[in-house]
Amino acid sequence: MGLTMREKRSVIRELSGRYRQGGKKQKKELLDEVCALTGYNRSYASELLKRQSVRVTRGGRRTRRARQRLYDEEVRPHSQRFG
Repeated sequence: MGLTMREKRSVIRELSGRYRQGGKKQKKELLDEVCALTGYNRSYASELLKRQSVRVTRGGRRTRRARQRLYDEEVRPHSQRFG
């Protein structure tokens, strides 16, 4: 019998940090391990391991870091005219 959903989530939670920190070879090995444990295919498992780091607010929406500005305040009024 396979793992329960709670066990699969805990596996993903535990290995996601190592996945993000690892290089290509470590990621390959972790993906093999996750796929063997959970029965997920590789693309789904890699998405889960990457997505674990995204913060979710109380409303269920993902939060993102603010984008760094490309233009300073002097240039912005002129660039908005064209876009």
